[in-house]
Amino acid sequence: METNILSPFNLLIPKPNLNKIPTCIILHTRTTFCIMRYLFITLTFLLISTMAIQAQNQSKQQLIDRIVHDIIDNPTKDMTKDFDELVKLQFTNSDYDNLLQRIEDNGNLKNESSAKRGVLGYLNKKIHRKRLKRFYKKMKKGFRDIDDTDKKKTILAEGDSWFMYPVFIRDIIDNLNKEKNFSIYSLAFGGDWLSNIISEDTYYNEYKKISPDVLLLSGGGNDIAGNNNVATFLNAIDIVEDSTKQEQRQCYSRAAALKSLANDPEFKLEPHVASSIQMTLQASLANTYQEAMCSIFLQDLEKNLSISKNEKYQQYYQLHFDASKYVNKRFTQFLKLVELQYIILIEKVKKANPEKFEDMHIILQGYDYPIPSDKKGTGLVQILTNIFMGNGNWLLRPMTLKGILDKDQQKRIMQILIFQYYETLEKIVHRYPENVSIIDSRNLIKRPKDWYNELHPKAAGFAQIAAAYKTVINGSMRGIRYIVESGNFIKIKPQEAITQHSDIHDH
Repeated sequence: METNILSPFNLLIPKPNLNKIPTCIILHTRTTFCIMRYLFITLTFLLISTMAIQAQNQSKQQLIDRIVHDIIDNPTKDMTKDFDELVKLQFTNSDYDNLLQRIEDNGNLKNESSAKRGVLGYLNKKIHRKRLKRFYKKMKKGFRDIDDTDKKKTILAEGDSWFMYPVFIRDIIDNLNKEKNFSIYSLAFGGDWLSNIISEDTYYNEYKKISPDVLLLSGGGNDIAGNNNVATFLNAIDIVEDSTKQEQRQCYSRAAALKSLANDPEFKLEPHVASSIQMTLQASLANTYQEAMCSIFLQDLEKNLSISKNEKYQQYYQLHFDASKYVNKRFTQFLKLVELQYIILIEKVKKANPEKFEDMHIILQGYDYPIPSDKKGTGLVQILTNIFMGNGNWLLRPMTLKGILDKDQQKRIMQILIFQYYETLEKIVHRYPENVSIIDSRNLIKRPKDWYNELHPKAAGFAQIAAAYKTVINGSMRGIRYIVESGNFIKIKPQEAITQHSDIHDH
């Protein structure tokens, strides 16, 4: 019996008598049907794919719009979920660039890097060529071919003047270059901005070429201190605030004071207390202050540590409380942008070589507490250098513009800015605990005479910080904060994100 084969074509076209149709026509008809079916399937697939791409692009655009809006208009909002979604949507490099450009344009957070212009640019390029020559010389001698390659580290360094001080000071990379088991490909330029590093993408292209074991990043200092930006981040001295704002700052100051004490070996924090401190600190920084949360925090503080009357604790509290009223919404915008920039930078690196990223160690740093000053130093070279560089223009002049003339208050304000910058870096460690660590050099350079100028320690200070880098690079621990002053490792543990929001805004 002949099998009756059903198809859409059988229903529309009467079944022909194949015995009366020439074979060539039968074959031609069947071929036509096959082609039509193939075209139908292909067009359907293309239609579905196009719709999926359009939906994804629409999702990307909606996310970009939301992130831009929140960073500019509501920077205190917790954006962890948005940043998680950004990673999951697999943005292209052009998507990232578009996002950052829109934030910079809408928030007037312009990149003003002078790292490749003028005399500074000339000196940077000269030292850059010298360092590359050193790197290639090591590689030519078989740096990666000889025994004990697991003890040798190929390092990519990108950053600012803490990694490249063009003249007269031996900076961090200069010190690390003395290590025989380090081969460093340095892209650092003095005066460079983090926003410029991200937009140029040089690190991304060179990372793909040299496939390093370690990535060193130093950025954000010039974004804070360049172009009188400190003035835009601060309120004027005559700022008036309401009682709610004062209560929120009291809560923040208590949490910040205890977080500062956590670096001191004298104070051992119980895990649940440390978690309570961190959540309270994040809530206060995010303007999600709740009196009940602060009360619980204080009870844990007094019960577990009994230091509410401790002199050092009181000093830290007063420092944060006095100075925090000057920090405005613009600095919160900037910190949120920095968090996003580091996520984008790391995601680009991850995408460039996912397998290599699994073993990659990325080390960040957030500087020391600088001292605003226009003093030119001692010694002819230091004096002439600081006159040429305009020492005092980075920090002291912007504060003067805001009417903040008290020297102690100026120092406290800079401590607040750097303290909150480190809190932002810790968020990056929370996101990438298997890859990222922080070098914490706060409180290392205490005396004004040990600073070369407002932003940079003298060579001895850089040498101490470089020694900390050496320890962390050669070690196996990740997801840590290494405190240079005490030599202690602190494991940074992820904590729950603060998801509540309020309508409290900075002045």
